Amino acid sequence: MPTRPHASKDDWADAPRSAVAGTGCDALILGRGTLDPLDYAVNWNTPPVRFLSPDSLRETVARWLGYYTDIGAGAVSYGAVILRRRMTGTPWVSSWQAGSAPGDRASEQLLRAITGHDLSAAEDSALLARRFSLPDETDITQRFARRQGRFHEHPAIISLDAGLGVTAAVDPDVLDVIFACDGQRTLSQTVARFAERRQMPADALAHPVTTAIRELLRHGLPDC
Repeated sequence: MPTRPHASKDDWADAPRSAVAGTGCDALILGRGTLDPLDYAVNWNTPPVRFLSPDSLRETVARWLGYYTDIGAGAVSYGAVILRRRMTGTPWVSSWQAGSAPGDRASEQLLRAITGHDLSAAEDSALLARRFSLPDETDITQRFARRQGRFHEHPAIISLDAGLGVTAAVDPDVLDVIFACDGQRTLSQTVARFAERRQMPADALAHPVTTAIRELLRHGLPDC
């Protein structure tokens, strides 16, 4: 799978995306971090040569930096690529930048994410007919920022403690519906309940809710 270095921290996912293209596999690309070449070279070479002279360290780091310059690498990223062979249909590729190290529940979130990516392609009607719930230790953070004399909502950030270390951002206006997803009612029933409370058509609430559910599914968060 030929690939190329990336020029900056902003294009960290381009190289693995090009590497998995044409493999016939679904791919989850999990970025764990990005360092500039100098930091990367120093981090990897300081422990082995810490008992040698400073000149040895400088020469080693310079050699590494010279190599990165030769190949056009402006940044070095690390993480994981998870592939699943697809027998039919068009493979999907998703890339995440993790904010923390994977925890004890990373594998269960990974399995839900693979299933969730498949389900997220379903029609709204199919999603509304299903039952969803969020697992224990789901963390939801809501922020507000004051600008020009008013507080404005930021997207709600949802993650799983001890999971993959990734977050999903959803419209805060649908959080009450998300909170009420307990695996007992269909999503359609829950939407209808809150649409009635808000005195609005259920169809008007259904679209932002299914959009949020798709985002959560792709991040392996809901049980379904």
